[in-house]
Order: sequence, then structure tokens, then C-alpha cells
Amino acid sequence: MRGEKSLTMGRKKNAKKQVEDEIQKIIALLKTYDETKDIDHEAETSMMEKLISIGKPAVPSLIELLKNHDTWMSSAFAADVLGEIGDPRAIKPLADALEDFELGENAYRALKKFGSVCISDVIKRIEYRIAHPIDTGSSLDLVTSHALKVLGDIHCDQSSHFLNNLLDDYISEMSDET
Repeated sequence: MRGEKSLTMGRKKNAKKQVEDEIQKIIALLKTYDETKDIDHEAETSMMEKLISIGKPAVPSLIELLKNHDTWMSSAFAADVLGEIGDPRAIKPLADALEDFELGENAYRALKKFGSVCISDVIKRIEYRIAHPIDTGSSLDLVTSHALKVLGDIHCDQSSHFLNNLLDDYISEMSDET
């Protein structure tokens, strides 16, 4: 009995190591695409399908890849795969990526797949940006546009309530002359 248990644990460890090795192999290959700027779309699709099939064990590595803004193509790929996997650990990093000029659209698409479960984190991101605005030099604030788009596309009580209050606050600050 003891030997069977030890054998089973050994197999699980070996399987876990193989999965981790596969994840790291895929990420290393993705990074080479960032360096060469030469994307093999068939290989990219295959890597995406493999990571999605691995699922939750791939999430920490994908979050790390998402946060590595030096590798834009890999970060965008990570956002897309995280949206497909749907693990809640990815919500906050994806909400943070909404403000990234190059990743915002990918993060937006990924968060939409989470549905209403991501709304609280997106609202926190918007509230933070309202409290800490960035002077973009123009009246159009692209920094929060993806986050607002997530709220607008995910119709739930929380997003509707937040957007209505935001609009009410904006209107109340307008002068009577406008």
C-alpha cells in the first residue's frame, strides 16, 4: 500500500513537471517571436490551444508574461489566452493592462469573457485613475477608454450603477453655460 501511494505521488510530480516544462517551452518560443517579429500564425494557434488545454497551471506564467511589457506580442498573446482560460487570478492583472496603450484592446477582449465577475476590479482601476489622472495633453482620455468599454459591454447592475453615477458626477460638474 505504501509503495503504491509513493508511486502515485511520483507520477503526479512527474506529470506536473512535464506540464511546467511545456509551459516554459511555449513561453520561450513566444519570446523568440517578439525578438524576430516574425509570427507563424499556425504555430501561434497551436500554442494557444495547448495553453488553454493546460488551463489553470499555465495562469501564473501567463500573468508574468502579460506584465512583461518588453515583449509586446507575447503579452498580447498572454492576455488572449488568459481570457480563454477564465481563471479569476488573471482579472486584476488584465484590469491593470487596460491602461497599456498596446495591450489595452487585448485586455478588454479578455475581460469581456469573464463577464460580471471582473466588474469590481475594472471599477477599482477607473476609480484609481479618476483620483490619479494622467495629463495626456488632450481632452480625450484613452487611458480609461478600454476600462469604460468593459463596463459598457458587460451589462449588469454593478456596471450600470457605476456608469450612471459617473455620468451624474460629470454632469453635476458642468457649468450652467455649457
